[in-house]
Amino acid sequence: MRIHRRVSFRSAWQKTLFASLLVLVPTQALAQSPETQPLRLHGEGGLGFMLNEPYRSRFDNGVNAIARLGLDLTGPLSVQVSVANLWLPAHEGERGRMYTLEGGLRASFSEGRGLAGGPVIDLNAGVGFTGDLRRVVVDPGIGWELVFADWIAGGPMLRYMQVIQPPADPQPKDGRIFLAGIGLTFGIPVRTTTGSVDDDAEPRDRLAMAPTQDPDPEEQATISELSARTDDTFVETVEAEPEMVEPPPALASAPPPPPAPLPPSTISLKERIQFARGRAQLDGSENAAALQDVCRRMKADERLTLRITGHADETGSAGFNQALSAQRAGAVSQWMVKNCEISPSRVEIAAYGDSRPICSDGGASCHAKNRRVEFELIER
Repeated sequence: MRIHRRVSFRSAWQKTLFASLLVLVPTQALAQSPETQPLRLHGEGGLGFMLNEPYRSRFDNGVNAIARLGLDLTGPLSVQVSVANLWLPAHEGERGRMYTLEGGLRASFSEGRGLAGGPVIDLNAGVGFTGDLRRVVVDPGIGWELVFADWIAGGPMLRYMQVIQPPADPQPKDGRIFLAGIGLTFGIPVRTTTGSVDDDAEPRDRLAMAPTQDPDPEEQATISELSARTDDTFVETVEAEPEMVEPPPALASAPPPPPAPLPPSTISLKERIQFARGRAQLDGSENAAALQDVCRRMKADERLTLRITGHADETGSAGFNQALSAQRAGAVSQWMVKNCEISPSRVEIAAYGDSRPICSDGGASCHAKNRRVEFELIER
């Protein structure tokens, strides 16, 4: 690796911080746009150890810092971009510094395992800059994440970095570096818009309407005045003796009105559909058994109406959770109409946000239970 004499230790870290901010600025812009996928910000810092000669005889152990921005794809998998800085002091002479820009994939298996979390694996590749040289860099890593809350996890990370030297270079041996440190991953909340079923098969939406507002004092005074006038008029009208009119014979012998219909009966089903954190996408293959059971119940009795209720955990704002629960119910209703051949008039949805949790101990596994869709059969 070539080194740059004019760059100080402080300026090296300043450049790394500036590059990290360049990653965070577009992140904030994405968080303000609708229908974006959940984002993750991963930071990592630790020690770097040169593994092979002749670099090991030239450089002492140093430090590294990494900032990564990840976008969830499916299941545990996400795609990420990163900036990093490696600083290695020298036994004598010039220090070794390298900045990297990388892209890669990350798989985190900590979802739903509580505080103990799970393993993390990532693989990154990009370009390393040291002075005026450019080198290809490969950077795989493995670690373990503890889940402190739904929005933050972290733990130890071990990483191997290889700096690939071209064969024509005066020093053709690749640089091999071992990195050991601590990583933290932060969830970035995003805004979403409520999803809807297509026009040809749109179930009836039974979301609650906003409460009405009380009239202001002036309006209330006007209403009271009108009410008083109405009362006076009513008194005057009552004081005047009205002319009695005999009812027509047909009305006198009219039958009594029919009794009011009985309220519909509702049956809650045991089947539930679970969702990943911050997601509303339905995986039909993972939930095939539960969905088919509900289909059979609906096909067996044409009098039944299916109510699909969406729920969210208590992380995030109330408005975000309300919209997310509606999206989850909408995704399941689309699947039922399309795959079960059920008329849209027999399907309705309701969204309750985080107002009806089935678990409240605050842990990650508890939150996973609350991210759900449930079913009710209504016999009218």
